Amino acid sequence: MTTLYEKLKFHISSYIRKARFLLEMAEMVDILIVVNEIEYNNANKYFKVPKNKIHVIPNIIHETYYNHSIDLTFVEKYHIKDYVLTTGNVCERKNQINLVSACIKRSINLVIIGDILQGEEAYGGKLDKIIEGEKTIKWIKGLPANSPLLVSAYKNCRLFALPSRQET
Repeated sequence: MTTLYEKLKFHISSYIRKARFLLEMAEMVDILIVVNEIEYNNANKYFKVPKNKIHVIPNIIHETYYNHSIDLTFVEKYHIKDYVLTTGNVCERKNQINLVSACIKRSINLVIIGDILQGEEAYGGKLDKIIEGEKTIKWIKGLPANSPLLVSAYKNCRLFALPSRQET
């Protein structure tokens, strides 16, 4: 039977070994990506990662998306409502063509917001050809992140679809 002392010793030891392991891994890092200044400071302070190896890339939802007021800017500008929304780079991995095909088959309004990813021009051309003349599909290119129109598009969609084959 395991004693309380042995259990305590095991737990303390596991934390010490884990911390040592994390410190050893941090020494091997070429670049550490964090999402905010707090993580930046903690990585430097606790894991001794040099500041020049730490990069802040915020991927947190912008505060404009939390404004709950009614906004019909997108609906009024693009004259579409009751739509499925998909956003991001247009590329084969994101699988927009299958979503478009499904929406056309069911006569469902679809809004695609995003530019063609560099190197995916053939896929973008194929998508363009499929939606040509389709009144239920709108492809909007070039809306900046956190723009009022993009926020409005999210607020007014019925469904957001991410039919991606693989996300990063």
